[in-house]
Amino acid sequence: MTQIAYQTDGGIKKLLTKSGGLCTTCCSACENTLISSVKVSPGNTLTYTGLQGDGIAPMAGYWRLFANRPGVYGWLIDSNVVTASGRLASLWSKYTNSSLVTTYFDLTFSCDGVIYLYTFHSDIEAPINFAWGGEITRGQSPDFATLKPTFEPYMPGVYSSWKLFADVVWESYPDYITHAEFVDSGLMYNGYFQALQDTYGFGTRYNPSTWVLAVYA
Repeated sequence: MTQIAYQTDGGIKKLLTKSGGLCTTCCSACENTLISSVKVSPGNTLTYTGLQGDGIAPMAGYWRLFANRPGVYGWLIDSNVVTASGRLASLWSKYTNSSLVTTYFDLTFSCDGVIYLYTFHSDIEAPINFAWGGEITRGQSPDFATLKPTFEPYMPGVYSSWKLFADVVWESYPDYITHAEFVDSGLMYNGYFQALQDTYGFGTRYNPSTWVLAVYA
């Protein structure tokens, strides 16, 4: 992901493709790019009044606002289209960080409608693989006492840490994710999930809720 690279064509700002040409229409060759990234402390509010006019992004694409914070990776907050005048349609003037941790608010643009699983920040890593996943009824927990023997040891020596997420919403499995809630994390040792509890009393939004156990290099 890069900062947006524009070239003026007939008075209209257009996004450069990966090959260096101009995007005249929405196309899969476009870079998925960062319009703005701001680190917001808990309880503080981010103001986007300066990004509510015309000419902010190339016409006919899509903007998305992600919350990226340790443990929650690429959580989609808001999204809409870019109008013919380059305006980010329905972008609010203010967004508040209601979480208890400092969060990156990443405002992005892409030509296609796919929501990409990514982060711009070195302190928030992307999952490399998923060791386990399943649908759990709201109010219940995965039974890892029973499940762990089915996936441990998991590729010994390959991964160094794990994170458990609930309320995972996929745009396209397994590459694209739109929402996930952090539950727990720990280290890997010889393919074993250190400190992974047998059960979790985590309240979920969805019923059933999709849980995944992600592993990291």
